[in-house]
Amino acid sequence: MNYKMSSEVSEKLISKIISVAYGNASWINRIQVKKLIKKDLEITALYENYCKTAEIVHSLKIEEYETEQVVPEEQFNTVYKNKSIIEEIYSIFLGKPIVYSSAVTVLLISILFSVFSNREISYNGYTLAEVKKANIDSRQAISIVAGIFNKTRTTLKTDILYKEVSAPIKEGINTVNKLFNKEIEK
Repeated sequence: MNYKMSSEVSEKLISKIISVAYGNASWINRIQVKKLIKKDLEITALYENYCKTAEIVHSLKIEEYETEQVVPEEQFNTVYKNKSIIEEIYSIFLGKPIVYSSAVTVLLISILFSVFSNREISYNGYTLAEVKKANIDSRQAISIVAGIFNKTRTTLKTDILYKEVSAPIKEGINTVNKLFNKEIEK
């Protein structure tokens, strides 16, 4: 491999130097790095620095702990105490794909069942006299409701809108006009 001899060392070369310094490199990488160390002082300094670090790392002893660290219950429960009811419902029902997909399936089945089981209204054998009487009764009910609506409309127009709403507004506007006229005259 050709590495440029410059002030900048590539990432790939640095990783090879590190692996040689730690003793994890293949024999081909070791040979390449050793040749580069002989040619370039910067690479030699890097290699020696990583070798010193590797010695320190390899001299560290692995410590085993006999006791387990237990997280206090107060710290463990603080995360779960702050959940709202909506979050709980979401996590129970919609947070699980099986529950969500089964709910969608039940909804689709109920919609399809209601569409296909919809039957036409059956004829119960009403007589012509019953139909005529129902027609007359419905016309009378509609005319009564229309009469009530007409009375309400006239009451609303004359009594409420004119007397209760527009008259005080008219008085207020007249008062404001009088005040403005007095200000202009001064």
